[in-house]
This record gives sequence, C-alpha cells and structure tokens, in this order.
Amino acid sequence: LYAWNPSSSSNNWVQFSTSGVPNVDYNAITSTNYNRAWAAGGSGRIIYYNGSSWTSQLNTSDTFYGIDCVTDQDCWAVATSGNIYHYNGSAWSVFTQVNSTLTMNGISCIVDNSISAPPNPPYRCIAIGSPNATQGMIYDYTSARGTWSLVASTAYELDAISCSAANNCWAVGGVNKASSNLINFNGSTWTEGSVPHVDAEMDAIHCLSQNYCWAGGRKAYMYFYNGSTWTSAIAIGSNNGINNIIYAIRCINSKDCWAGGTDGQLFHYDGTSWTLYASLGNFNIRGISYPLQATNANSVWTRS
Repeated sequence: LYAWNPSSSSNNWVQFSTSGVPNVDYNAITSTNYNRAWAAGGSGRIIYYNGSSWTSQLNTSDTFYGIDCVTDQDCWAVATSGNIYHYNGSAWSVFTQVNSTLTMNGISCIVDNSISAPPNPPYRCIAIGSPNATQGMIYDYTSARGTWSLVASTAYELDAISCSAANNCWAVGGVNKASSNLINFNGSTWTEGSVPHVDAEMDAIHCLSQNYCWAGGRKAYMYFYNGSTWTSAIAIGSNNGINNIIYAIRCINSKDCWAGGTDGQLFHYDGTSWTLYASLGNFNIRGISYPLQATNANSVWTRS
C-alpha cells in the first residue's frame, strides 16, 4: 500500500506500514475523502483506512476484484462466485449472488440525478463478471430499483469498467488474453466499440468524461479515446512483452494520469506522453484511486 506525498523523498510515493494488515494480494481500492479508503483482495479481505492507519474490516471466503463507494456509508465490492457485497456504514455483508459461475472483475458507481428516488444522492452501479475467457456479463443496479439485473453479455472476458457519468460507461476485456475488446453504455443501451486490432487484452480503464478515456493492458499497451475514436495502441515502458501488463489507470485531470502494472512499475502522463515514474517493488500494482473530493495529485492511492 502506497500513497502519493509530494513533500517526501523516494519518488514522492510513500509505503504505508502494513503492521496488523492481513498479508494477502489486494486487487481493488476506492477512497471517498482523504481520511476514508477501502482496499479489497484475497482471502475475502477488505481493509479500511481511517486517516492514520489501515485495519481489517471483513474476512470471508471470497476473493475480491472490485470495490467502489458512493458515500462513506454506501459502498459495494464484487467477488468470486458471483457475489456482490454491500457496506451500509457499519458492516459488510453479501447483498446478492448474481451467478455462482462468475468471477466478478470490476464495479463502477456514479451519481445519477435522473433517478428521482432516495437515497441522496441517487446513483447507478454497474458490475462486470466472466465465467471463462470467452464470455462476459454486465449487471446494473440503481438506488431506486434496489436490485441487480443482468443487462448485457459479451463474447469476450470483461476485466475492467469505468463510468464517468450515468450515461457514459466503458467496459474492456478480450479473448484468451490475445485480443482487445470494449463495450459502451450511453445511459440506455450497450454497444460494442471499435478499437484498432492488437494482439493483447485490455485489463484497465479510466474515463474522466465522455471525451477522455485511457485504457491499458497486455504488453503495456495504452489506448486513448477522444469522444469519437480509440487510438492505436502505444507501448509504454522498456519491457513490453506479453507478461508486462497495465492493471490500473487513474486520471486526476487531462494532464495528470497514473498507470500501474507488473514489477511495481508506475507510469505518469503529463498531458503529452507516458513515462516510467518509479519502480516501487517486486509486485504487481493492481489498482490506483484518489478521493472523490480530489482536484490534484496530492491524494492518490495505490494498492498491489
């Protein structure tokens, strides 16, 4: 677990003390403000940051691959066996099992003011999962409906999702780790997107708006979306083999983005190009987050 601290040495990224934190792989992270963050991962662990230290909040039999919060009192996490967990401000519990054959790989929640129902704010969450390398399923939840529903399926595995608005979500993946595929939600329907063909699967995505998305994956390829087209893949870093993977992307603004992947490699985008910013250690960076209130890079988290 690392945090960005511009006043520190060591490339400005500072490792947290893991004393008392379960020693498992953490695959997902989210934060609502500078003093609230959750990370989720193996052995059914969800840990919580209170502004000064991390503590264990859940220990179950599932493995978590996605987590997102609407508020401090309303969070969701997705796991193996098609299980979706909910946090009500005091405890985590299984909310539903959508399909026992699925591994749920990601979730993204966004405020949706078109929903005229409590709670405040009204919101939509979209979760993705796959039973194998050639199939994906998409589930939708709204705070008004209060249930999860299957809304679309794909002929490829789904690995990551990002929603910049209630009418703009992208989910990405591929088949057998050897193709790039993506699908878009416009607020009412899901439509397959067109991406330049490359022989590498997409594993990560983050969208700032309808006109600004970065996606990444195998061979450390990065793709950019300008609102109408996805660019051809560009390889970042010095080792761009098939095992060099971008697992996590997060942008604060169009001139400040981070991407992390294998071998602890952390890349930064300054509005012009991607460069290797730091190699944090002998591990995979599985995700990056920053508080919902953040307006600059002084509040970025990673977990691995």
